[in-house]
Amino acid sequence: MQEYLKQPKKVSDKVIVNTFYNVLGRIWFVAIGVLLTPYIIGRVGVERYAVWALVGVITGYFGLLDFGVGSSFVKYISEFEAKKDYAAVNRLVNTGFAFYALFGLLVLALSFVCIGPLMEFLKIPPALRPEAKFVFLLGIAVFCGSDAMGPFLAVQSGMQRMDISNKIAMAMSTVTVAGTLFFLEQGFGLAGLILTNAIVFVLTAIVGIFAAHHLLPQLAFDPFSWDTATFKRIFSFGFKVQVTRISGTVTSQTDKILITYFLTIGLVTVYQLGSSVVSYAMAIPALLVSALVPAFSEIHARQEHKKLVEAYLQSTKYLSCITAPLFLFVATSAGRIMDIWMGQGFGQSAIIIQILCELFLLLIEYSCLCI
Repeated sequence: MQEYLKQPKKVSDKVIVNTFYNVLGRIWFVAIGVLLTPYIIGRVGVERYAVWALVGVITGYFGLLDFGVGSSFVKYISEFEAKKDYAAVNRLVNTGFAFYALFGLLVLALSFVCIGPLMEFLKIPPALRPEAKFVFLLGIAVFCGSDAMGPFLAVQSGMQRMDISNKIAMAMSTVTVAGTLFFLEQGFGLAGLILTNAIVFVLTAIVGIFAAHHLLPQLAFDPFSWDTATFKRIFSFGFKVQVTRISGTVTSQTDKILITYFLTIGLVTVYQLGSSVVSYAMAIPALLVSALVPAFSEIHARQEHKKLVEAYLQSTKYLSCITAPLFLFVATSAGRIMDIWMGQGFGQSAIIIQILCELFLLLIEYSCLCI
């Protein structure tokens, strides 16, 4: 075990290893998503799949209520570990857990109060509402639990062990596939999908905590501890990135709410399929960034500011060179992609792909001009 937990010493070597495992993990998840989506739609139908997509929208908006605190865990764990300040890591993990435990209780209480009006606002068909309420409430509960476990799961990324985090995630995705097939074949519908997510969450939390303690034996769990100075620090960092999180959530999620409110819930599935293809493409540069964040935090902890700026500029150029051709290919092949993936009858989803790709290409061009 100790031999396995060893990691490269150089920052560049860590980035290479972490990027490799991020790419491997992402390919695995994309493959599962591509294979499962047609099967799920075939079993639950277009309207129920739209409800499933809206669960992600609602949890995404609830996630904005935390002021971005969770975005700070990887950064500060990486910095504290680089300084060998394990007491600070303990304060961070326990303070983060305490905050999200309280935050989760608040969100759950709010959910039970708002679930009825939410069904009305989203214009969920009356026949689907009992099932949709169960899925929404359990989905929000899983979301809250995942947030509370976030500080422990961030230890793997913060210590730049994406190999471990991706292996765990890939193993859990196998459980997701098995659970999805079992529950849908048994006729559980949307309830089966969310029950699968709940089971996977519990297993991921158990394995994640076990991995965190093995990577960081100094980690001590005290659920009743709270360090005000640590919370102010992570709150300050999270608040600064909250604007980006809000804009990202509004940009990627509000469209589905507008579709179900002004049009029909079935068209949410059409949009979701098109945006999913673009999301799969976006994940490639995103996974490269996820490997860079803890590495940049380590450089920052060493006070090597010039090296940090150079690394940022160089990585941005590389990401642009990778992303632009990728989106151009996806845009020009949108129709063929949908035909191969979902079969005939999803031409509207192909149009969604082309529109979103063109927007991202404009953003890439603007970013390159700014550099």
